[in-house]
Amino acid sequence: MFKPFTSVNLSGNILLRRHLNVDSYFIRDFRFCIASGTRRDLANGECLKKIESLNDYIEFKKFKPASNRLKNIVTKVARNFVISNEEDFSKLLKVINSEIMIYNHSFIGDKTDYLSKDYFGMSACGGEIKGDKLSAFNIGDSNILVLDKFYNILYRTKDDIRLLSNIREEEIRKRVPYITDSIDEHWNNDKEFRVWFRKEYINTDNEFAYGSLNGNEKALEHINYYEWYVKNAKYILAYTGGFEEVLKNENNIVKLIKAKKFKPKINGTLIGFIKE
Repeated sequence: MFKPFTSVNLSGNILLRRHLNVDSYFIRDFRFCIASGTRRDLANGECLKKIESLNDYIEFKKFKPASNRLKNIVTKVARNFVISNEEDFSKLLKVINSEIMIYNHSFIGDKTDYLSKDYFGMSACGGEIKGDKLSAFNIGDSNILVLDKFYNILYRTKDDIRLLSNIREEEIRKRVPYITDSIDEHWNNDKEFRVWFRKEYINTDNEFAYGSLNGNEKALEHINYYEWYVKNAKYILAYTGGFEEVLKNENNIVKLIKAKKFKPKINGTLIGFIKE
């Protein structure tokens, strides 16, 4: 019998926590889902950057993205997956994705500018444990990790964002040769580059693209599905992107599972099941 547990971490500037907490999760019996909203640009079209002073925070408050609306749809997606009895996840996620588009059209319209009026989107993962089988899905950098009692990895989901990041960056530098600084720095300072990237690499046919559940039908092609035999599994962990580096260290995994007070300094959410 698997028993659920959770770990929610919101580190960084305390002033931003309630504005940028865009993770949501639900667990019903042995069915679960976790989703993490993709942060958008500020209302003035500028990139959301690190807040290091009171003036930075005042500027952020003036042009902050619609975090509440994003959190609302993220929460709805996670909840609707869990309360559904649909066993065909691809069929269910197609319906959920359509509902996201209706939501986006209601607030943004039928066109996006890929900046402050970009569609609300998210990474997500979820599944259901039935007997010795785990049926699961993921999209983006929300992932599932299945471990045995010795913390050996039995299964893990495919993270298209991280898996292709180095190759994607190489291709970007070939296609946009004027970039001489890091991609991250250029992202922060070049509005046109952010528009181009989102058009080229999110929910497209580009071989280095990745998915974001945002209502676009192409997102469905970037969802990965799994059927895993978990008789020998001891731990099933589902988590948002912030936990990826933390979980590379076995000692951190042990602490997360056994030490309830362990709070790594990251922004993210982890839910899991332990076999008793």
